[in-house]
Amino acid sequence: MQNRLDSIFANFTNAHLRQNIGDLALAEPQIMSGKEIAFESKTLIGGMLRPLFSKEIQSGLIMISQVALPSDFPVRFPKARPVILEKSTQVFANPRLVAIFPENWKDGYCREYSLYFVNRFTLRTTAAIKDMEAQISGLPRLFQINIDDRPTFEILAAQWVTLHESFHATGKFPYSNNIRIKSSLYSSAIEELRVDLLSINWCNKNSYFHLAEYIFFERVLRYILDSSTENDCDGLSSRIALTYLFQNQHLKIVNDKIHLSKYATTSIIGLLIEIGNFEKMSSELNFREAARLFCQNYLKENIEPIIGILKKNRDQNMR
Repeated sequence: MQNRLDSIFANFTNAHLRQNIGDLALAEPQIMSGKEIAFESKTLIGGMLRPLFSKEIQSGLIMISQVALPSDFPVRFPKARPVILEKSTQVFANPRLVAIFPENWKDGYCREYSLYFVNRFTLRTTAAIKDMEAQISGLPRLFQINIDDRPTFEILAAQWVTLHESFHATGKFPYSNNIRIKSSLYSSAIEELRVDLLSINWCNKNSYFHLAEYIFFERVLRYILDSSTENDCDGLSSRIALTYLFQNQHLKIVNDKIHLSKYATTSIIGLLIEIGNFEKMSSELNFREAARLFCQNYLKENIEPIIGILKKNRDQNMR
């Protein structure tokens, strides 16, 4: 089996280097026609695509293995598939690439669901915890997990993306049916915040408290490290959430550290109520402008000292 896998990946790499996709179609007709290829417990998916952070359409191939959600976790959403990225060609090399969405594929069968690479999520999350844990007081359940316990973090990531995608399909303006009005910087930030606050709320109500803190850490804190709060919807969503917590006294600076109240993961749901009211008052015609005004109202608050503390260790390590 290994020789066959090596041959397939070599064909993809060579075809890309020669920019001769015709040879690739001849060498690997099943994969290039969009068929799923199974190798024991692994799956190969290939085709033409333009993933995030790439400017052009290229041939690409990945080998993945499925991640099973815990049997007692009641949520399933077929359009979100958490997987382990086992092997890939160069087009997938960027470590920031943690997902492939249906719209990224030019050809191929993978159009009905998104693939989430939970092992890359785990590397990203654990690196952020190492950089930020010393600066934060709070989130005791999350920070007590052994940083080297990759299977636990991978399951948390799998549960998160399942909830995240399932809640995208809810609300007055479900995302898949309203991409046009939810694709601006401001409306995207509100949408990403909305679905993760719904996820946190679900976790609190169903006693998934470790997962609630994990999602809180990702949405409210981690994106600040890697995303601009000015031109990236994830970074902007984090800034809005931090501002809300600060304004409602569930986040304070104490001895040059961020102190989160023990109610932080429940009090943040007040922001979800605000977002729900915003959507109820909005229409398709004014949604994007209303979203801009909603976000800019939060941007008036100066929380640069908070962001500076959260980024302190990451900035020092990059010098």
